[in-house]
Amino acid sequence: MDKQKYLTISELETLTGIPKSTIRYYAREGLISPHIKTGKTMAYYTEEQVDRLKLIKNLREEENMPIRFIVDELERYEAERQMPESKGVSIDRKQEIIQTTARLFTQKGYDKTSIQDIVSELQMSKSTFYIYFANKEELFIECTDYIFHQMFNQVWDSIRQEEDIIQRLIKRADAFFDAYPKWRDMMNQLRGIAVADNPAFMEKYKESLDYIVRPVIRDVERAVDRGILQEMNPEIIGFALMGFAEYTAELHWIFGKYDKQEVIDQVKKILLAMTRKD
Repeated sequence: MDKQKYLTISELETLTGIPKSTIRYYAREGLISPHIKTGKTMAYYTEEQVDRLKLIKNLREEENMPIRFIVDELERYEAERQMPESKGVSIDRKQEIIQTTARLFTQKGYDKTSIQDIVSELQMSKSTFYIYFANKEELFIECTDYIFHQMFNQVWDSIRQEEDIIQRLIKRADAFFDAYPKWRDMMNQLRGIAVADNPAFMEKYKESLDYIVRPVIRDVERAVDRGILQEMNPEIIGFALMGFAEYTAELHWIFGKYDKQEVIDQVKKILLAMTRKD
């Protein structure tokens, strides 16, 4: 036997964080089985059993699922893997989960969207879900990247073709205004979770803000360097313009005041007031 290909129960414990006694219990319940047994107390396992144990751990910790239900869940998962149309563990399948969940988060909100909602919509087992994501929080972080990319990436590319920096900033405000309802929903969810002492969500909140504000800051830097705008701190001005855009969008979308063009005209006036008067 080539021992390099197999793992002892102690190695399983190290790789999964599951105590040996629990692994033995899972084996007795039929949730896992050793690949090779060399005696009453010695058995060797494969990497596949590591993945299976991590999956069981997720179902226990995230779903609080009883063992008898995990047995059924794993059977459904194995059946899915054997289906001819199964995509297996793939980038396409992961992207499908992200896209579907992003829609659910946008429609229902983070708190009201359960993993059961997600797997029901996708017609997959929870076991398959946990192959791709450790929990709902991890999936939400991936969804924010996808949603913000969908909102702004294409229009950002077209804006970059605009050579007039002031006009480019105005076009950014226009694009943000159109995307604001979806952006507001996702950012409010992210803000709410970020303040709940969750470092990962706080970092994602910062990244999401930076994704929107950083292009504005770069435009302000160029405008200052070229002498178009007065000497100023580009980062402070970038965030100030972002705050202005957000709350003037609230006037239209939430308070029902002013049409988009009125708001954009005011943005233009502010930018022109910031230009050099040499």
